[in-house]
Amino acid sequence: MHFEFFMLGMGSFLAWEKSQQTHSFFAGMKIMSVGLFVAFFVMAFLGGMREHFYPVFIWVVVFSSALWKSITGKVVFVSKVLLLPKVQYIGRISYSTYILHVVIVNAIGWVMVFFAGGNNFSRELMLMVMIAVGFPVIFCASILLNKYIEKPGIQFGKKVNSYMLKARVNKGLINE
Repeated sequence: MHFEFFMLGMGSFLAWEKSQQTHSFFAGMKIMSVGLFVAFFVMAFLGGMREHFYPVFIWVVVFSSALWKSITGKVVFVSKVLLLPKVQYIGRISYSTYILHVVIVNAIGWVMVFFAGGNNFSRELMLMVMIAVGFPVIFCASILLNKYIEKPGIQFGKKVNSYMLKARVNKGLINE
């Protein structure tokens, strides 16, 4: 796990929220500058640009284009791609994909090694099999996890939060 990438995502979310509140071009540029600084600091902190360059570069491109659209109202190519319905759907199930992918990839590797004599396979062949089997399995499992676990869990959390909020208001602990 890369906690620093999680923090980069959280920082991006907070910057995005701030840019939505200010609607100022210069405020957005400051936020984007801070985001770029954080991204390059993270890459340097992790021991060099080379190993983590591509994921952070993708983040910089996507986040910058989203901020640009938010600030200027002009849609860039990356934003057009991200607004496609299929891409939006993949985004909605991405947390489930994040949760499942390591378990499924490790299970496929385990099956290959212990049942299919995977020790005799080349690394490239094992990788190709993991991708060929892993993508559809992860995608289908992500859809199911999102539909039957994640969404109901979110709805349950909202109900509990609403109930707790009403209880606090009724007890006079907070105002509406």
